Amino acid sequence: MKDLLQTHTVSYAQSLRLAYMSFAGRVRVSVVHDEDYDRAMEVVRRFEKSRGSGAVPASWRWQRPGVWAGGVGFVLLMVSGAVAEDLTPPLRYVLHATAVGLLATGIALVLVGLRR
Repeated sequence: MKDLLQTHTVSYAQSLRLAYMSFAGRVRVSVVHDEDYDRAMEVVRRFEKSRGSGAVPASWRWQRPGVWAGGVGFVLLMVSGAVAEDLTPPLRYVLHATAVGLLATGIALVLVGLRR
């Protein structure tokens, strides 16, 4: 038997309708007869997932700061809620307003990125 494909998805093996064995999360696709090897390799190449270019989408330029702002705003909101009783009222309002502002800015940047 010759190995045709090693992959972490069982769908390749099932869609090709070839014998397969699973071991530790890997799938080995095999042919029983050596004369079927070339034809099976053609089928595997046809079904093989194309490699992406790995390029970062243009929307990420807007979404990355949005995710950071939303995350920092969320953490700041949790911290301000935990220490709110120990703070003076003006400082408490400034802290809450900053947290809510960062959350809103983060959501807005992520939504703007989706439209790009």
